[in-house]
Amino acid sequence: MGPNRNAEWHAACVAAWRLWNTPSDQAAMLKRVQGRRCAESGKRLWRDAEVDHKVPLFKVWREHRDTQWPRLLEFWGLPNLRVINRDAHALKSAEEAKMRRVPVTACVPNRSTVRELLESIAVAQIEPRLKCVWKPGTDEPGAG
Repeated sequence: MGPNRNAEWHAACVAAWRLWNTPSDQAAMLKRVQGRRCAESGKRLWRDAEVDHKVPLFKVWREHRDTQWPRLLEFWGLPNLRVINRDAHALKSAEEAKMRRVPVTACVPNRSTVRELLESIAVAQIEPRLKCVWKPGTDEPGAG
């Protein structure tokens, strides 16, 4: 199946798609905007400097889940991108890896579990958009 020849993309949509899928392509422009300085250390950028998300995307999912889509998409775009030297990026990534090991429930208290959300839908007698075979009071989907 080939490309849809009837589809037309808006120029803004194409630019956003390219940015979100290949932020490293924006490195040259980000380097100019930053005055060729590492956004993490303030030192001169090296040739092997890398594009980094200021707020890591795993943190966006943990801390900004309730944010509306137009605002949420900023985390994938230029407002959340910067260029940092490779050694600074390695250190930052190592710290982020430690943070990712912490369970989500420990990071975000009062977050509803999927089970609680499904029970609230059942109690409110709201028809969910997706059919789910899980029934309140059972431990797993498909049980009961």
